[in-house]
Amino acid sequence: MASGKLAEFVALFRQQTGLSPTAQEQWQRQLALWTLFGGAKTNEFILVNQSTAGRDKLYRVLQYLARNAPRYLAPLTTALNPVTLDARAVMRLFRSIDFVQIAERQYHANSKDRFLQIMVPLDNLNKALRMTFDHVQWAAGVGLVGATPMAAKGLASRLGRWANLFWLLGLVTAVAVDVYRLQGLALAQKTVRRQLREGCATRSPDELQQEAKRLRAQRRAMLLELVRDLTDLPVPAYGLDLLPAKTDTAVALGGTIASIIGLYQ
Repeated sequence: MASGKLAEFVALFRQQTGLSPTAQEQWQRQLALWTLFGGAKTNEFILVNQSTAGRDKLYRVLQYLARNAPRYLAPLTTALNPVTLDARAVMRLFRSIDFVQIAERQYHANSKDRFLQIMVPLDNLNKALRMTFDHVQWAAGVGLVGATPMAAKGLASRLGRWANLFWLLGLVTAVAVDVYRLQGLALAQKTVRRQLREGCATRSPDELQQEAKRLRAQRRAMLLELVRDLTDLPVPAYGLDLLPAKTDTAVALGGTIASIIGLYQ
């Protein structure tokens, strides 16, 4: 089936571009090799890039890598930074509405756990407020808001501080949720290990082994989430002048690590 689609695509490509039969054969061989050796990973990349959130993560990685680039690449990074900022701002437009809706759903979904019922929606509301200020800051920065360029620049700076404040509050909330969930997973793992040793009347050893495997996977994912949130924490703190200026490189490195983890997730 895949080969049939490939042949159909090649025929259409030839028809549209006017390739000769010899050129068509060469191009088809190259495409087949690319599909065989690079197709799987490339398909994963395409799936990520197809989503707005995936593209935002890719641009975020580029943005923080540029901040850590050597000095001789300064002209390139200086040109790249505003492009990635504008692209990410456009892709995140109206994301604040999504976070408000997620907060409402999470409030009802965590009704059995009072801590999560409060903290998870609070995390998403902080994200919504951060995005709102971030959107208006971007609009002011590109001159869509503000009577004069000087006024727009001052407005963008003030809005940026508010965006960083809610970003920081959201990350603190997220870290608290991560630690709380890790504690819950640790208790669940302890219970399963005890049942494996002593036996369980309601579950077979195979079921317990599967449960232990599932809990280990959840714990690894949650630890990764915690590392991402912790490495991201200095970024808004630096934006609020809570960290000295000389920590810029370390902050950018933390942002890069958090961005790569976010892309992996």
